[in-house]
Amino acid sequence: MTEQRDDDALSWAGDDDPTLDPSASGERSRGEATSNEVLETPAPPARRLDKPVPPIPVPATPVEAEPDEVAATDRTPAEPAVAEREQMSSVMLVTLGIFGGVFLLYSVGWLISAFRPDAAPPSDAVGRFMFDLGQGLAVAAGPVWMAATLWLTRGGRPFVRIAMLLLGVLLILPWPFLRGV
Repeated sequence: MTEQRDDDALSWAGDDDPTLDPSASGERSRGEATSNEVLETPAPPARRLDKPVPPIPVPATPVEAEPDEVAATDRTPAEPAVAEREQMSSVMLVTLGIFGGVFLLYSVGWLISAFRPDAAPPSDAVGRFMFDLGQGLAVAAGPVWMAATLWLTRGGRPFVRIAMLLLGVLLILPWPFLRGV
């Protein structure tokens, strides 16, 4: 009874599906071995060593090589993989999430102040265009500051990243929304 329960703990539901494994039906052919038997396979034929293997020609510079050849010569299986970037701590991720939320709220504040009916845009065409451009850039300033800070400080210290985000929080404050103008 307990042996069956132990086996259940080590298998997935649906492992005994006969369409997935032909040996799951319980029938074994004469040539198949059970898990306790050792299979003996013949060794592969030996390669003749009396003929030298010709060397593969490697171009002197990567410029002379074809793109496929350069890619093949650049990758060697003996080289270790490039070290992955260091993961951020949980505190840093939460802090970045808070800053992201603040910058999105700033965008909403700038958007509300841009669509207020009491805003007096200039009457000439160039002035009107510049006013609308300034309003649009003010709405986009929060997410752009966040993205630029994350991109420009990606290899730096976390203190610098937090300092730049704090500077953005102070500079991009939606004053028209806060003053009620």
